[in-house]
Amino acid sequence: VVVVGGTRAAILLKRCRRRRDMFGLSSKGVCMRLAQIEDLLACVNATELARRQFREVARVAGLIFSGYPRAKKAPRHIQASSDLLFEVFQQYDSENLLLHQSRCEVLDRHLELKRLTKQLLLIQEQNICIEKPDRLTPFSFPLWADSLRAQISSEKWEDRIRKMVSSLEGDVA
Repeated sequence: VVVVGGTRAAILLKRCRRRRDMFGLSSKGVCMRLAQIEDLLACVNATELARRQFREVARVAGLIFSGYPRAKKAPRHIQASSDLLFEVFQQYDSENLLLHQSRCEVLDRHLELKRLTKQLLLIQEQNICIEKPDRLTPFSFPLWADSLRAQISSEKWEDRIRKMVSSLEGDVA
């Protein structure tokens, strides 16, 4: 197992080795995939997503009893039970198959890692062309307007925006 971004991604890749073919990556793409997984886990709250998914996995596995048909347990009791199991497994048995299943389901279902990886590979193969237009483009105007809020000026923000809109409309006409 190659560790690029951290041990969490390495463990995930090791346990998802069978899924490597499913993602359509060669061994060359594995290192890139490790870095992507680690970045994704760092950007989103992966632990919380896995915790939520674990509730469903544990229920299917029979670890969580949701009650009898006419006497269902309250959702907060089920959540507390699954959270307790998740914490215990994470702390004392981090290699647990149910934890692994919930993490892989988060990557597959919620983050759509296969689709994301495919798109990142396409982007990597494309040429990047950076252009500097003479004036603001329609997509850049909202970003520019939002950045004006942070600037200190004696002019009101709305007045500055109106001036810029009128100058842009004057350039077009």
